[in-house]
Amino acid sequence: MNRTHWPTPAPRLREEGGWFGALVGALIFVVTLRLGISTAGTNLDESWSAVIAWAHVQGAQWGSDIVFTYGPLGWLNPYATYYPTIFTTFFVSQIVLTLGIGVTFGLAASLLRGWGTRLVMLVVLLVLSPRLNSDVLLLGTLILAVAAVERAALVRSAAWRALLLSVVAVLCATLGLVKFTFFPLATGVWLVGTLLLAQHRRALAAVGWLLGVPAAALALWLANGQAVSGFPAYLLTSLEMASAYSQAMGAGGADQEQAVCLAASIGIAALLLAWLGSDRSARLRALMVVGYLAAALFIAWRASFTRADHAHIFLPLVALALLVMMGFVRDLLPQLRYAATLSVLLLSGAAVLLIPPGATLQTYRTTAENVAITWNQVLNPATLRANQDAGRAGVRSALDLPRVREIVGTQRVDLLTSSQGVVLVNELNYAPRPVFQSYAAYSPRLQRLNEGYFLGSSAPPFVLLKIEPIDARYPTSEDGLALLALWRNYRLVEIERGFVLLKRVRDVRDPIAPAAVSYVDAAFGEWIDVPAHTSAMLMHLDLGQSLRGKLMAVLLREPPLLMEVTLDTTVVHQYRLVRAAASGGFLLSPYLVNEISYVQWMYGDRQPAVQRVRFTTAEPEQLSLLAPRLRVGFTPQELPVEPAEQLAPGIKAILYPGLDLAPTKRHGMIQPIVEDGRPALFMHALSTMDFSPAPGRYRLTTRYGMRGATHVIAGCAEAQADGIQFQIDVVNGDAATLQLQRNLNPFTTAQDRGLQTATLDAVQIAAGDSLRVTVAPGANGNLACDWGYLAELRLQPLPP
Repeated sequence: MNRTHWPTPAPRLREEGGWFGALVGALIFVVTLRLGISTAGTNLDESWSAVIAWAHVQGAQWGSDIVFTYGPLGWLNPYATYYPTIFTTFFVSQIVLTLGIGVTFGLAASLLRGWGTRLVMLVVLLVLSPRLNSDVLLLGTLILAVAAVERAALVRSAAWRALLLSVVAVLCATLGLVKFTFFPLATGVWLVGTLLLAQHRRALAAVGWLLGVPAAALALWLANGQAVSGFPAYLLTSLEMASAYSQAMGAGGADQEQAVCLAASIGIAALLLAWLGSDRSARLRALMVVGYLAAALFIAWRASFTRADHAHIFLPLVALALLVMMGFVRDLLPQLRYAATLSVLLLSGAAVLLIPPGATLQTYRTTAENVAITWNQVLNPATLRANQDAGRAGVRSALDLPRVREIVGTQRVDLLTSSQGVVLVNELNYAPRPVFQSYAAYSPRLQRLNEGYFLGSSAPPFVLLKIEPIDARYPTSEDGLALLALWRNYRLVEIERGFVLLKRVRDVRDPIAPAAVSYVDAAFGEWIDVPAHTSAMLMHLDLGQSLRGKLMAVLLREPPLLMEVTLDTTVVHQYRLVRAAASGGFLLSPYLVNEISYVQWMYGDRQPAVQRVRFTTAEPEQLSLLAPRLRVGFTPQELPVEPAEQLAPGIKAILYPGLDLAPTKRHGMIQPIVEDGRPALFMHALSTMDFSPAPGRYRLTTRYGMRGATHVIAGCAEAQADGIQFQIDVVNGDAATLQLQRNLNPFTTAQDRGLQTATLDAVQIAAGDSLRVTVAPGANGNLACDWGYLAELRLQPLPP
């Protein structure tokens, strides 16, 4: 017998298992159907989900208007946020999508033979039921799809076979456009399915499948408003994001999870190889399916372990892959079937028992409650919509930006960095940059796309700014070129609920130079002096990987690169830096930690300059994964600064609460806070602020103190914190005239706790003088818990 051929199964085998497949399909449909979540607010994940729904409604083009890890059908994610415009479409689509998933699971289940094997699958699905959601469900469906095609090929009725294959074809095409991770799997099912049908001598079905899957994908692409000519750009930009994902988004987890999943990988690899060795009558079929399952599990491994260690994603997918294998090897060696059966049971148990939150009764109770809630929603769609609208109204109330809406009107507006839900819930005319969430612009090309958007003719008139870096990244390194483009072309017009509204006032078109002016070669851990600069300093980083590091990045993830900086003190500030993004350049200095410091610098408030920088990794052994030497490039950049006098009084009160005038110079860690319900400026020792009032004689009133939590935190007492020294001087050059000095030690003195008040009746300011407020360490020079704040500084002019 030819080894690449297998006999057509007997008619009895074609029909057996249909009832079991129907049972499994119905259970999957009932248990996994979900109808989305509530309206997006400031949450990062909810925000991107809302943007994808918005893009679907607006007909935005993927690959040019929108660049993201999810595709144009990403709005079909079962856990998508509520978007009123497409409520009915989403509601119906989820039912249809889950029906397709149920059919696929059912077909794969009906390939199993024997009561024992079928009982195993039921047990596995029951045990894994809390895990069958989101990526596990959708990736698992694509893994089972090859078994579904195999089972459909055995159906006797041509019409029934065509219907089943059509359902699976449309489902695979749909999932391939939901998320780019799914696209290669959908492509694999398409190719392997064609060969399986051809091997079964289902020529018409094979041709129909070969043409039907891409035809379904094309129809879905067009139905979602996408241009055919835009598909190559979608593939290229998605590949760009995928290739840089492991170094940008890598985050470690528990070693135990990696060990369990590595053991599972070795186990299933051994079983798949055993299948290849034993299935001599149909080796080509085995080779195709084994190759597909291996590729699918590699993608599942990356999906599980790049961002963090998520064994609860990987182990269920391995279990589902073993179920596929059990369907294909039903006529082979009993030992192989028994080994696969035992493995799938162990994996299912490990997926729930070994990995938090664990197989507790509450886990399954919650799953049952979610199923009941979903089906109540299915039966009462009007109530569901009313509840979602009420929730949306609550989010709108909490994030209401009436002043912003009044200023912007119907003009276009974007938002940096990742709280896009705020724009959408306020019903502003959203106009996003291509990589619409800043953390995702993690390669030079992606950063250039966003920079070009803000420097080009299609730039929006307004931008909302809220700097929220993820994973403790250096704040101005996320979408760094876009932030610089905003600085060059936009200026502040309003601040509301912590969101800074910028308006386009210039038309600078030239991009930041792609290479630095000068470079310094250095080793890891070596401090590098930042060249002196009067305005801004950009930094480029040229750092490669070792061969071992490249292999690790492919198989797992790239280790986090850490950057440490010092300002004008010895305090070291540590951040994460994305290697690829840093090579494109970003603002290193001044040290801007949030949108408020960004705006303060924009209006002449000199923020602390970065003096030194060095690079390292979280663990010493990770250094071997990177090149031994690195090149750091520096480029001084003059950026326009506006006079503080242009700030409206209301905005000045937000930037500098309780202050009559804006500071002209600062040093140390200073940022807005709320203390005892009052706005204030946090000042950690050692920090200073200089002010330049007009010459004259003043009555000065100030309120200050140490943060209330300081004296009750156990760690502060253990560190023998000694409080702060609050001081006000009149300064001229190197000369300083003391006006006020007060030591506060709330750890030993009760009256030093809470808000302190002082009034100076005759402060004389001469030409060239400045007023300096200083928060210094306490009497013993201990910097621990030196959490001072300035709540008020008022200057009342007095007669000469």
